[in-house]
Amino acid sequence: MSDQAKVKSVESLEYFRASLLTFLDKAKKANASAEGAVKKARYWIEQEQWTAWSQELKKRTRYLELAEQELFSARLSEHRDAMLEQKTVRRCKAAVEEAEGKLKVIKRWTREFDRLFDGPVKGLGHLDDFLTNQIPRGAAWLAQAIKTLDAYARESAPPSSAGISAADSTP
Repeated sequence: MSDQAKVKSVESLEYFRASLLTFLDKAKKANASAEGAVKKARYWIEQEQWTAWSQELKKRTRYLELAEQELFSARLSEHRDAMLEQKTVRRCKAAVEEAEGKLKVIKRWTREFDRLFDGPVKGLGHLDDFLTNQIPRGAAWLAQAIKTLDAYARESAPPSSAGISAADSTP
């Protein structure tokens, strides 16, 4: 066995390091995108949907009140049949009940969102920590290893193959 390692090229390590840094960039973007999607979903449920259905409930409640007033007026009038107004009141009541049901579902999702997404969000946080701390350390270690191996390869190479004269290779 020889006491020397046969290091001829560190190109593969350089390629791996470059690929690792490319992966790091893409992974950080994907992780940030996933975290953003969770925040966007929470906002959509808690703010946009709640606001939209609250306003819709108010609007539908007003329509119901108007329909009930029309029904009351039709019943007071002796010359009109109130069948159309009764049908309108039933439709308006169903619409109000639908809006109330939507608000109940939104309330439930608002309460359950953290419970359902807590694990995945923590996982994204751990991944971000790994991407921010561990991979850059590994890339730095690889850079140092590349320098060390490259210097070793230049030192241990025979003068004729390295293109260095015998006078230049002495320390």
